[in-house]
Amino acid sequence: MKQIIWNHNFKKVYLRIFHGMGNISATPRFLKLLFEPFAAAINLSCGKNALLLVFVFLFSSLLSFSQGGKAEELEKKLSAARDDKTRIEILSSLGESYLRTEPAKARKYCLSALELSNKTNNSKGKVNACNTIGNSYYLEGDFNSALEYYLRALKIVEETGDKKGIANGLMGIGNIYSAQGNTRLSLEYQLKSLKIREELNDKEGIAGCLNNIGIIYMDMKEYDKALDYELKSLKLKQELGDKKGTSSNLGNIGAIYYEQGNYPLALEYQLKAYEIRKELNNKKGIAMSYIDIGNIYEKQGKYQEAVESQLNAIKTAKEVGYKVALKSAYLSLSSAYEKLNKPQEALANYKLYTEVKDSIFNKENSSKLIEMQTRFDTDRKEKEIALLTKGREISDLRTRQQVLEINKRRMEAAEKTKEVLLKEKELQSEKLENETKNKEIKIQQAEVEKQRMMRNFIAIGLILVCALAVMLVMGIRQKQKANKSLEQKNNELAEAYDIIEINRDQIAEKNKNITDSINYAQRIQQAILPSKEEMGRSLKQFFILYKPKDIVSGDFYFYAKRDNKVLVAVGDCTGHGVPGAFMSMIGNDILNHIILEKGTTKPSEVLYHLNKGVKKALKQESNSETGDGMDIALCCIYPDEMKLEFAGAMRPLFHASGELYKIDGDKASIGGSTTEEHIFTNNELTLKPNDSIYIFTDGYVDQFGGERGKKFMIRNFKALLSDIHQRSMEDQYTVLNNTIVDWAREKEQVDDILVMGIKF
Repeated sequence: MKQIIWNHNFKKVYLRIFHGMGNISATPRFLKLLFEPFAAAINLSCGKNALLLVFVFLFSSLLSFSQGGKAEELEKKLSAARDDKTRIEILSSLGESYLRTEPAKARKYCLSALELSNKTNNSKGKVNACNTIGNSYYLEGDFNSALEYYLRALKIVEETGDKKGIANGLMGIGNIYSAQGNTRLSLEYQLKSLKIREELNDKEGIAGCLNNIGIIYMDMKEYDKALDYELKSLKLKQELGDKKGTSSNLGNIGAIYYEQGNYPLALEYQLKAYEIRKELNNKKGIAMSYIDIGNIYEKQGKYQEAVESQLNAIKTAKEVGYKVALKSAYLSLSSAYEKLNKPQEALANYKLYTEVKDSIFNKENSSKLIEMQTRFDTDRKEKEIALLTKGREISDLRTRQQVLEINKRRMEAAEKTKEVLLKEKELQSEKLENETKNKEIKIQQAEVEKQRMMRNFIAIGLILVCALAVMLVMGIRQKQKANKSLEQKNNELAEAYDIIEINRDQIAEKNKNITDSINYAQRIQQAILPSKEEMGRSLKQFFILYKPKDIVSGDFYFYAKRDNKVLVAVGDCTGHGVPGAFMSMIGNDILNHIILEKGTTKPSEVLYHLNKGVKKALKQESNSETGDGMDIALCCIYPDEMKLEFAGAMRPLFHASGELYKIDGDKASIGGSTTEEHIFTNNELTLKPNDSIYIFTDGYVDQFGGERGKKFMIRNFKALLSDIHQRSMEDQYTVLNNTIVDWAREKEQVDDILVMGIKF
């Protein structure tokens, strides 16, 4: 089930505005679902500035919420009141008292208060009435009307200079910076607001600031500080006897523990909040508590308890017509049903969530909000233009004064420049006279130097002629000696060449004998390896790419059939050439003994006995330093059951079944440092028609080549097999052979190459 993603900056502002308010739940999930459509519409249509203004207005308006008195007592006081100021206060209090239960009735009283305040020019009455009217529209989901009255309240507040209004403004600026993601400045402004409220001893405002600062630290993931401020706010709410505010703070603390992943403590605080709301019969708060508790149960994996809690939330929210809680509960219930693997119930509740969400906010509301924001921006722009005009006049006067000053300085600079030019001309005349005298002196010096150089050249020439004559005489004598020595050495070289000729013939004879022996060993090795005709009786489609580095190879392939089982293997013995060939013969002989004579066919057991056999054959004791052995991949195929077992010693297997899968062998070789009691892993695969398997030694992937002279690497080998595994075995053989030849180019083959592929 998909859930709508909401902007993290919106979440921070929502938390600052509503955490700590008695009639609205303080959980992040509630805020997300409450403002998701509202924030999306404003963000897409009006831009960031409009969004920030909306939140400032919402914040300043919601701060005016108060507990109020009993409605009946206020009605009696209203009937008895005679002066306009008292009637305005009572009408506003009646509006606030009905706000949480009957928003329309609250609006009716506050409209009367607003009308009377306009007649008497009562600014405070206008602000309180506009805020409460906006709140009533907000609770009904009519956000465009709510914003209209919030804007009216803001204009009135801007004309006043009371400290409490300044504190509210600072808090609003802090919320704007929070929306921009600037937590540092947001914290700075919240702290300034807190300072003013402390000077005014505005305990309710102090509690709100402490709450906002706590949430900022929660956004900054400094949960210890966040918890400290929330606890301070909670203490003030308790001192004020504000039970609804206390329940909201408890919910905030639960939210911090929820963010930290401490679900037991989160649940403890949410249950405390629930108990207070239940005591106050605050149905909306109870509904939100059910949602928060259900969300914690879901995180704890208690999905059935989560479902029951969300169902209780839906039932309670329906009793009071609380659409915001309904929307949140439907979405959380959909998520819980999804975790219980009940897709139909999950889908049904998600549709209900969508219906409620659409009923709260639609496209028409978004257009009206844009229109109101434009009107507000226009009024403010006109005021800014008037201020800018006055500023330009002052700026022009200053500019004229600066121009006069600059002209005066330019004239003074021109006079000084003339004096400098005259002095420069005098200096240039003196300089020309000095240069003329210097040239005459240099000509005389050059003539003297020329005569001196001529004398020196003549003297040096005579000395060189004498030295050359001496050198010629000495060279002739030295050449005569060298000729005698060279003649002697030529005689010695002739004798050495004769000896080399004799040795060369002897070495050639020995090389021929060795090569003949190796070629005979190759025929023996080829005779030991299974023929393709023999393998073809059991394997209908297969290929073997076998390219020894030398005449004989350290790589070998193996085939055997026992009890309707076909066993195939590829082995890579230590070294290559003659030493590797000896090891391959040992390995082949031991495998025949294990499988054909002893009857062992399970790959892991075969490798176990092969390891013991190799160590015994090579006399590798526990403290032996010889590391000779082999790497091997061994498969046992059950043709009738379309099943395969695989075990590997440092060699993997690739299985192509639609896609190419790699099954790794053990990180241990046969022989060498591997202990005799090592147990190899046995892997089982189920085969389907047209599946292919590939086992191979490391010669193919270790071959150097390509444009950069690098190794071919196993990832390129795997990609190549992925591309060709659906082709015939003949085509695959051709592609693999051509690819490695093209890759190597003029590079020498570094190791024996062996690849076996089988298609079922």
